[in-house]
Order: sequence, then structure tokens, then C-alpha cells
Amino acid sequence: MAGSEAFLLLEMPIAITAVALVLLLFRRTRQPMVVGYIVAGALVAPCLPMLPTVGGVPLVDAVTEVAIIVILFSVGLTFDLGRLRSTGLVSSFAGMLAIAGMVAAGLLVGLAMGWSRIDALFLGAMVAMSSTAVVTKGILDRRAEGERSSQIVAGILVVEDIVAILLLTAMTGIAVTGELRLLGLVLTLANISVFVLLFAALSYLVVPRLASYASSSDSREVYLLTSLGLCFGFALLAHVVGFSMPIGAFVAGAVLGGCQGKARFEREVRPVKDVASALFFVSIGMLLAPAMVAELWLPIAVIALVFVVAKPALVFLGARAFGVDGRTALKVGLTMVAMGEFSYIIARQGHMLGATSAALYPTIVAASVVTILVGAYLNMHQFAVMSYIERRAPRPHRAVAAVASLLLHKL
Repeated sequence: MAGSEAFLLLEMPIAITAVALVLLLFRRTRQPMVVGYIVAGALVAPCLPMLPTVGGVPLVDAVTEVAIIVILFSVGLTFDLGRLRSTGLVSSFAGMLAIAGMVAAGLLVGLAMGWSRIDALFLGAMVAMSSTAVVTKGILDRRAEGERSSQIVAGILVVEDIVAILLLTAMTGIAVTGELRLLGLVLTLANISVFVLLFAALSYLVVPRLASYASSSDSREVYLLTSLGLCFGFALLAHVVGFSMPIGAFVAGAVLGGCQGKARFEREVRPVKDVASALFFVSIGMLLAPAMVAELWLPIAVIALVFVVAKPALVFLGARAFGVDGRTALKVGLTMVAMGEFSYIIARQGHMLGATSAALYPTIVAASVVTILVGAYLNMHQFAVMSYIERRAPRPHRAVAAVASLLLHKL
């Protein structure tokens, strides 16, 4: 029996059974399901020889990528593009402020721990991004898609994914040549322009017609297959022009969400989205290596602490600077507490090219899991956490927001 067949017939049932048992336990104890998925993935990883915990893990990477594509497509279906455009300035400013601040913070932390400049620079790029999958799942779990804070968060995630492509291009150039190549960034920007033009054309010419046909058929299969066809078709188009596949899926979902039969499309895609979410978080748990975590616990703890404190603070200040009320800005900041998928991609790229130390990849994986766990509990108890912060904080942010708003108006 071939190795892949053995995996599917013998070991996959073990993994699924273990995941189901862990999730039942977490459900009964009223713990966040995200945490249960990660724990289940960490438990089943040792019994799956095809899925080593750290390193080049093609199968886990493929599962994670497909899961993120489906999740982002589902998110696009639920968000109102009109409201998303209305928060564009706030999202852009808050996102760029958070990215710049986190790159600087990661660089300083890496240098303070005695890492090489390349490792420290890669660390800065890794901690700059929040997890689109985790953040959006938290919003969907709270059923907060229509809230202003969620619209701002959606805009920030789009900004972060665009910047992540540029960062990945820049970091790859640094890894290969030891210096930043502006040509690569220019080509990436050109690809983004092509991406936008193609998607604008397809959005107005193709998607509404397909949505109208699916609506007229009144068939569940047609609704589902039309949705998934657009999801992966747009993701493939994004990949062809050198952009992020999940962003292509998000755009497809957002455009389809503005067409006839939006509610039916959402309903038919929801079970697929739930499975994709489970696969994503289980695969993250499979990447954990207990021995490496025990050895690297100090840098893992430091990186996770810096991210959990600095990222929401920077996003909060960015939102307040544009006049967003304190409670909404605080909710936006707390929602962003989960390190992103691009962290793994950037770390793996540096490791594969031999530019970074071997310990950097497992360190960032473990640190991101810590932030995901913290973010899950913050999402679960967001109201209580916000009430506590509002009672205890001395509110100096009002002065900061006033000064920042004044400077922005002057500019």
C-alpha cells in the first residue's frame, strides 16, 4: 500500500477521532473551540509520520492554504463592501501604523536577544501581521459582522495582506542577495495593479451573471459549486498575477455578497467554511514541536508578550487618531491579537533560503500559537476585558487622539 493511501486509510481516522474527542471535552467545559482545535492538532501530530512537527511540511501547508482561502471567501460574503469603503482611511492609517510599529518592535526585540541583524529583521516582518483566519473567525463567532469595529478590522486585514506581499518580496530579496532590491518591489506593485484591473473587470462582467444563474436554478448543488468555483477561480487568478490567493478569494466573496441570492450563498457555504476553519487550526497545532518549545521558551514568551501588548495598542491609537470613539477603537485593537499566517510563510521562506537560523521558524510558530490562544480567550470574554480596561485606564489616549487628529487635519 502506498504511503499516501496508508495515511488516508489508517492514520486519518485516528486523527479525526482524536480531534472529535478533544472538541467534545472543550465544548463540555465551555472553552474556546479554537483552543480545542490547536490542542487536538498537537496531540495527533506525533502519530502521523507524514506530518513532522516543524520544517518543510507540504501536506500541512497545503491544507492550511486551502483552509485560509475558503475562510477568506466566507468572510468576503459576510462583509458589506459599502461600509468597508467608508472605513478605508481609518483602516489604512491604523494598519500602516501597526505594521511600521511592529516591524520596529520585532527588530529591536531580535537585536536585544542577541540575534543576527537578518534574524531580527525577519522577526520584525513576521510579527507585523495579524492572523486573518483567527481574527475573522472571532468576528463570525460573536456574530459581529455588521459592527463598525468589524468593518475597520476587515479593512486593516486587507491592508496587512497587501503589505505582507511587499514584505515577503523584500525579505526574499534580502535572503538571496543580502540587500533590498527595489526592482522586486516595483514588479510586485505592478502585479497588484494588474490584479486590481482584472478583478474589477471580472467582478462586473462575470460574477453577477453567475450569481443570477445560480439563483434561478434554486439548486443547493449549483449554489455551492458556483460559490466554490468563484472562490478558487479568483484565488488562482490572484496567484497567476503574483498576488495572495486568499485575497483573491476574499474579493470573490465580497463581490458575490453584493449579488442576488447573497443569503442563500452564505447558507450553502457555511458548512464548508466550518470544516476549513477546523482544518486550519488543527494544522497549526500539528506544527508545534514540544521539545523545541521547551528549549526556546524564553524568546517565545518575549515575542508573544510584545505582540499581545504592542499590536492592539498601535491599532487602538491609529483608530483613535481618526476620531473613532474609544470603545470601538479598543474593540478593534483587542480583535487583532493573533499573529498571522504570513508569519509562517516569511519564516519558512527565510529558512528554506538559508538566510535565517534554524530556531527562528519553530520559535515563531510557537509564539503565534500563544497569541492565538490569548486572542481566543479575549474574543470569548471581550466584553468583560473591555469593561475592566475602561474602568482602570487613566484615559490619556484622549489627548493623544486629539493631537493626532489635529496634525492630520493640518496635513
